[in-house]
Amino acid sequence: MNFEAKGYWNYWRGQENLFGKTMSIEPHRFLSMECVIFEAEIMGELEGACLRLSPELESMSYIDPYGNIYRYEDDLGYKVHFPLRLKRIKVEGEKSTWQIEYYLPYAPSTKDEADKRLRGSYKATLYVYPKGSQVGAGTGEGILTESIDDIEITGNIYDHVYSQPVRQRR
Repeated sequence: MNFEAKGYWNYWRGQENLFGKTMSIEPHRFLSMECVIFEAEIMGELEGACLRLSPELESMSYIDPYGNIYRYEDDLGYKVHFPLRLKRIKVEGEKSTWQIEYYLPYAPSTKDEADKRLRGSYKATLYVYPKGSQVGAGTGEGILTESIDDIEITGNIYDHVYSQPVRQRR
C-alpha cells in the first residue's frame, strides 16, 4: 500500500520565495485553507477507504490567538462529515487508486515561518476495508491502516497572497 498527501500550493519545495529565502523541502507541510489531495494505491479488492485526521484538522471552527472565530462552513460554504470517504479513481489489474481532496481548516500552526517548532505534528490515518467487510467510522476488525504522522501547518494561504503593482499601458 502507498499512501500520500500532496498540497496544491506545495510551498515548501526548496524554491526561493519572494523575499529571497530558500525554502526547506517538506512535502507534508501545508497552509491552513490549502487543498490537499490524499491518495492511496492499494492491492486487492476493497469495499472502500476512509480517512481520519487529527482533531484540529477535522475541526469545523477555530478561534485564533486574537479571538477571531473561523467556521469552515462560513469560509468554504459547505459542511464536511467524517470520516472522509475516498473515491476509487483508477483500477489497473489488482491495484486501485483511491483519492479525496480536502481543504484544511484554520488550525494552530505546528511550525512558524522561521521553522521553529510550535507544537506536535498532525496525523492522517487511512482505513481500508477489504471486500466483504463493513465500511464504517474507521475502527473494527479486518481493517488495514496506514498513517502519515508528520503533517505540519504554517499559517494560512492568505499569508502568501500579495498585491501586485498595476502596470501602465504604453
